[in-house]
Amino acid sequence: MTFFGRQASVGVLRERWGSNAVHWDETKALAENLERVLELTLPSPKTAKPEEFAVECGICYSFRLDAEDEHTEDGKEEDNGELTQRSGATERRSRIPDKLCENANCNRPFHSKCLFDWLRALPTSRQSFHTVFGECPYCRESISAKFQADC
Repeated sequence: MTFFGRQASVGVLRERWGSNAVHWDETKALAENLERVLELTLPSPKTAKPEEFAVECGICYSFRLDAEDEHTEDGKEEDNGELTQRSGATERRSRIPDKLCENANCNRPFHSKCLFDWLRALPTSRQSFHTVFGECPYCRESISAKFQADC
């Protein structure tokens, strides 16, 4: 299970998952299991507003960031926020925004690749090994992004 978001928000969910995952019941629906294991109520499609789910990247303004890669022979797939579609010798990977600004007043989502490229282009940012450090494009709080080799 992968949780995306600010540490203050997803830390509690990670703890609940770690302690309650043993209560997962394969005979129950996915939503029911998630609500029980994570001790929360999922938003209803009838009551939730579409704008509450608007999580497009704050840099490219897209939800999905597509990239085509050659199909690997071993067929390995990583669980890193990618949705993979295969057709012939190529596979299309679609990344969703997986990095959020830690500032609670900003909380803007970004694709890791977009944020890395943005920060790397700034003259005020600094890089250490495969991580670049700089300021959020919206609130100017400190933010960092790691190099994504497969993007």
